[in-house]
Amino acid sequence: MSHRASAWFLTFLLAILTAVGAGPAVAAETTPGDHRASIVEGDMVVPEPVHRDSGLVAGFSPVESPFAIDPYIAWRDVTMVTGSHTWEVWRCDGAGSPKTLNVSTAASYLNADATDYFEVLSRGRYIPGFTSGSAYQRRLENPDAVIDCLYSNPHGYFESHPNGRGFVGLTELFSGGPLGVGTPGAYYHYGNVWELVEDSRQAVVGDAQTANSTEFREYTTPVVLHEIGHALGWPHVPIHGWGGTYDNPLDIMSGGPVFGSNFALTAMINLYAAGWVDRSEVVQWNGGDTEIRLGTLLSGRANKMIVIPTATQGVFYTVSVEPMSYDSMSPYGVLVHYVDQRSNAGTIGSYCPGFNPTTCTLLSRIVELVPPTGWNRATLPAIGPGGSNVRAANWEVRIVASHADGYTVRLDSSFIDTVGHLFQSEIDQLAAAGITRGCNPPANTRFCPNSSVTRGQMAAFLARALGLPAGSKVFDDTAGHLFQSEIAALEKAGITKGCNPPANTRFCPDRAVTRGEMAAFLVRALALSAGNKVFDDTVGHLFRSEIAALEKAGITRGCNPPANTRFCPDDAVTRGQMAAFLVRAGLTD
Repeated sequence: MSHRASAWFLTFLLAILTAVGAGPAVAAETTPGDHRASIVEGDMVVPEPVHRDSGLVAGFSPVESPFAIDPYIAWRDVTMVTGSHTWEVWRCDGAGSPKTLNVSTAASYLNADATDYFEVLSRGRYIPGFTSGSAYQRRLENPDAVIDCLYSNPHGYFESHPNGRGFVGLTELFSGGPLGVGTPGAYYHYGNVWELVEDSRQAVVGDAQTANSTEFREYTTPVVLHEIGHALGWPHVPIHGWGGTYDNPLDIMSGGPVFGSNFALTAMINLYAAGWVDRSEVVQWNGGDTEIRLGTLLSGRANKMIVIPTATQGVFYTVSVEPMSYDSMSPYGVLVHYVDQRSNAGTIGSYCPGFNPTTCTLLSRIVELVPPTGWNRATLPAIGPGGSNVRAANWEVRIVASHADGYTVRLDSSFIDTVGHLFQSEIDQLAAAGITRGCNPPANTRFCPNSSVTRGQMAAFLARALGLPAGSKVFDDTAGHLFQSEIAALEKAGITKGCNPPANTRFCPDRAVTRGEMAAFLVRALALSAGNKVFDDTVGHLFRSEIAALEKAGITRGCNPPANTRFCPDDAVTRGQMAAFLVRAGLTD
């Protein structure tokens, strides 16, 4: 079986990891007269946009926001793929090619397996068929046989198929680069409008043969599914934080050829982006300890996926149930995926339309599987019944009940050091609102509820909570400070004047905030009306009136419960107390 004598998975993994040398390559000319460049990353080919100087094309409207159509996936109207679609199968020949691969036989094999795979995953919304083309010769524009076969597409590299079909090139050649390549094709960009070039989806798979149907199913079909996945716009789905691209045995897009007795699936968010999971089947979690029942893709359950948003639109986590196989309702485990659509997040390629270059889609979207806590490669990276969990930032997900068609999962929104804390509920609300991220970046698994709050941190909390516009004030001691911009915003809003009156040339950003100062900050920020409460220890205090206003608004009760006869105005404010102040002030609503 030539080099297939070794395990297919290792062959697939090693072949693609060595693709195109040490880094992304920019392809030169493709077809004669066509100078469109592309980025080749592993087995994904992402073209540079084709710019049009003309105005709007009939049938297309300006895109006001990448999330105008859908709150989660950027330009989901472009990424959706539904209906019947024909893929034409060709054979790419070159020097040393035995020319024994039969495209009619290959098409029949793919009609038996690939058609069923995508029809089941899409629940009948996308039904590909495969028909035979002919043979064509590689043009030797690229030393890698598989990539060169893509560039040598007889219908034109990144061009629309004349019959409106997708293109699958199979070659018996293999020169040590990627075992396959796939692309959704080129796109036009003009003004604030963009569209994919219709029917320019292309995939090429190397080292293919049709003499043995079992070998074709085991070695070629999974790669065809993977590359067609890229052609549908699905990115790789590696394991988050592990550094590999093809290290996820549970996903067809990152090394999972066969799971159980069937082909591996892909992340539920890829199916959602393709339009195969409905918005009504997705529930968004906004914090609080909650139990939700999730069903497998083919189950009749209403909820198929949970979205856990972050403070940045386009960056979120998903929770879904992995079935035993792509055509099964029986559950295997729960998967958590990280999704990032920012162009500065390490994404590759250029599916980031120029009129909104900070937001990406299709192959330029990052999707990664978050493994369970303490996971090692001896097991599959899924949450199973019996105690395993995934923790990210200030939340945790685990299975609490198993069902024939899914699981009930529990979501707990607590930092590891706030469980059972007096202000746990308020801290959770603060995190859910995006006002705090934690105290130990980048992991941010802790909140440090008993640590003091500095004046700089307080500025950041208030600036985020109030959505304050930027300011320009630079105090003598804030130039270059971590919270310089937030302090300037606070000063512009009139919430702070400084820390050394009457000159107020300094802000003292690293000094702990006292409870009296906190009262003053909040009263100014919220424009609270005067109160008349006098605590035992606030008579004659500098912030007596602000403390009284805070008490009248119900934001404070005192510092010595249950009597609460004192306010402790000169004590430092802890981070837990700060969370309680902000929640009672309504700044997390």
